[in-house]
Amino acid sequence: MNGLELRELRGERRGEVRGELRGKYQLMVKQLTKRFGPLSEAVLAELNAFSSERIDAIALAFTDATSLAELGLNESPTK
Repeated sequence: MNGLELRELRGERRGEVRGELRGKYQLMVKQLTKRFGPLSEAVLAELNAFSSERIDAIALAFTDATSLAELGLNESPTK
């Protein structure tokens, strides 16, 4: 494998990882919105900054949580 092919593979992998994270983010937003109502810009920004592992942790805790605060998210009212 030459250098160009290796860079292409790395670029493809980075794109796959970003796409996977984006999908997790979108699903988490849908689930949280359905459960807790419209999310504030602050919560959306927090979720967008989280790692894949953090979103996975929220997804697991989501079923037992009764508030966004229990998930470690800011509960500022929506604007």
